[in-house]
Amino acid sequence: MNFDYEIIKSFIPEEERKHFLVFENVYTSGSKILAPYRAPFSEKLSIDISEYESRLKQKQREEKLNQLVP
Repeated sequence: MNFDYEIIKSFIPEEERKHFLVFENVYTSGSKILAPYRAPFSEKLSIDISEYESRLKQKQREEKLNQLVP
């Protein structure tokens, strides 16, 4: 499964997004997306697949709307 890293990054607290961010590996486990990352210390992010898919659909809708409106 290919993931949109910008969406995954949006689940990380803004305070931590200010640091250099590196995803170590992104994978699924049951109904969760697990995305360990370093910012600057190792952290673990767990996202419900349904929440990820909801944000992905929203992003896709926004992109389509932006294409319609110059």
